[in-house]
Amino acid sequence: MRYGYRFISLLWAPVLIIAIHNYRSYTPYYSGYDVQLAITSSSFLVFSFIVNYMAVLATRQRIVSGRARRLALLDPVVHLPNLRALNRALRSTPWSALCFLRVPELEFLVKNYGIMLRIQYKQQLSHWIAEKLGPDEHVYQMSGPDLLLRLNTESHQQRIEELDEHIKTFRFVWDGMTFIPQVGMSYCYVRSPVNHIYLLLGGVEHDC
Repeated sequence: MRYGYRFISLLWAPVLIIAIHNYRSYTPYYSGYDVQLAITSSSFLVFSFIVNYMAVLATRQRIVSGRARRLALLDPVVHLPNLRALNRALRSTPWSALCFLRVPELEFLVKNYGIMLRIQYKQQLSHWIAEKLGPDEHVYQMSGPDLLLRLNTESHQQRIEELDEHIKTFRFVWDGMTFIPQVGMSYCYVRSPVNHIYLLLGGVEHDC
């Protein structure tokens, strides 16, 4: 069941052919031989259907479970990794640099233009930042006008300065208008495991 119904079908087919070809080894000949052979063949058919059906169910269940696990790591509104995904990333790396991004003017713009402005601003800014990130580095969703970056520790000080300059060149266009809100940045250096991520982020947010 673990390997999926396609593999099971390919594996079971030659097993079934061999079993049918050597039926004389396990079906003794007697007066009701034809009936016994028909019952055995029917049993093979039913068992083959059950094996494939169970494999299909197991494969579908794994797909559903995998999708649920992926969705649990993604913010449903902004479609960025959430703090649960950040916790997993921190556990998989011994050292990390966390950069906290705050856009205080964004709340004022949201009051005038609606929440879709904040959603699209975060999406576009995260894509802009992702150009400078490595394969294991991501932008994470925070509540309100905040975002969070997790960076690897190699040359992180220089990279943070480069990211700060890169973010300053970002231009957000909304309904034909260009906005350039100021983005505050603070960062810290953490070692895995991080047991109190919310307290840590609260301290970094206070320094932003």
